[in-house]
Amino acid sequence: TATGYQWHKSDASELLLEANVNGAVELYYDSSKKLETTDTGVTCSEDLQVDNDLYVAQFIKHTGDTDTRMRFQADTWSVEVAGNERIETNNTRTKFFHNIETTGNISILNDSQKLQLGASQDLQIYHDGSNSYIKDSGTGALGVLTNHFFIADASNADYLFQATDTSDVKLYYDGSLKLATTSTGATLTGDLTVAEDAYGRVEI
Repeated sequence: TATGYQWHKSDASELLLEANVNGAVELYYDSSKKLETTDTGVTCSEDLQVDNDLYVAQFIKHTGDTDTRMRFQADTWSVEVAGNERIETNNTRTKFFHNIETTGNISILNDSQKLQLGASQDLQIYHDGSNSYIKDSGTGALGVLTNHFFIADASNADYLFQATDTSDVKLYYDGSLKLATTSTGATLTGDLTVAEDAYGRVEI
């Protein structure tokens, strides 16, 4: 026609391609439109499979919310949701602007690489290949807020130390309780060895 062209199956039962003058070019599969050109680019109705490189000048956008998109710039890639940047990565770091949730592990695979927290990275957790560390280099204290705190061996079989809110503090030797604080003092299990002079009051 004067306004465009159509290509059909030989028996005219299926539309294969439609090209409109000053308009879209449409490609079909089994008479169902799958891809069409627009004044801004190309629209794909369903999945798009690319077997080699895909080159993008700037954005890949969501059809229902064009403010949800992936942005490609020189040496930088970012993800925006509802117009707000959530992830930005380049050749030196990846930056997250919101909460991170995962159902699996978060792994830092190189020794001496650190999980760093705070504006000045004051709190650090890392492993140097031999030992593991929790390091606080800030101006304040390192606090552990809990109703029950304990330290156990690597297999979590034997306690080394326990502290319970509004209750006792316990010290262990090889998993065996040796000293526990009480409301009036402390209870010692076993011998008490004093290397030098000891002073105090003993009541029997």
